[in-house]
Amino acid sequence: MRFFVTFVLIVLSACSYQQLFDKLSTPAEQAQALHAVRAVQSADLQWLQSASDPRLRTQLDATLVGKMQALAKGDPVLGNINVQWQIVEGRKTTLKRFTYELGNDAKWAVFEVVLETAGPRPVIESVFVQPVGQSLISANRFTFRDKGPIQLLWLALIAAAVATSLVAFVLALRTRGLRFKWLWCVGVLFSFGMFQLDWTTGAWRTLPVSFLLLGGSGFQQGPFTPWIFSFAVPVIAILFLVLRATGRLPIKPAADQPIGTP
Repeated sequence: MRFFVTFVLIVLSACSYQQLFDKLSTPAEQAQALHAVRAVQSADLQWLQSASDPRLRTQLDATLVGKMQALAKGDPVLGNINVQWQIVEGRKTTLKRFTYELGNDAKWAVFEVVLETAGPRPVIESVFVQPVGQSLISANRFTFRDKGPIQLLWLALIAAAVATSLVAFVLALRTRGLRFKWLWCVGVLFSFGMFQLDWTTGAWRTLPVSFLLLGGSGFQQGPFTPWIFSFAVPVIAILFLVLRATGRLPIKPAADQPIGTP
């Protein structure tokens, strides 16, 4: 069973991503990871050997560096930091995986550097590079270019779900003598049964056992990943609006309503 509580739309800019990266790692760790990428690009085997874990040094030969160096050129762009904690032989270690994108034109690669940061200075645990067909950052930006009807329909459904929840909330708040008013006010803000859309590919899926606050959301977990837009059905809000339109809301008798009750 999965539950989601997400506000209407979370918009993360490149600046806010960098702020997140700064919280997950220190400037020294970021500098070490970037230096590792630069060292591979320039085939600086000596620096890589000096900064790496002894278990990795045997793998860092000129052939490996040469293969990595030939994959892609360009300035590395940090796209993600993943932090893991593990205990090995009773010793707690912290591993931080820095993922970069680098390349230009038709030649792109994703480069990962894993640092162990529990010691006095960051140590390179592993390096990994994988060629990709295009820039992942560019491919996953929020844009209307080359998007089809499904993306536009999804945004319209999100807007409809959010508007329905907000209208029902305002009307519930303003309805005089409404029984269980605060339950109605809270209930109309939740929508159930989530539908999610991958903005980049247009693929969608359903999550029947889930709920959303205000009926819609949009988020991106990082610049390498697609935007995910979701909406859910505001069942309680729709029920409230139908009961109100048909005059079947549970209203207290006028005699039971305190003076000044909204």
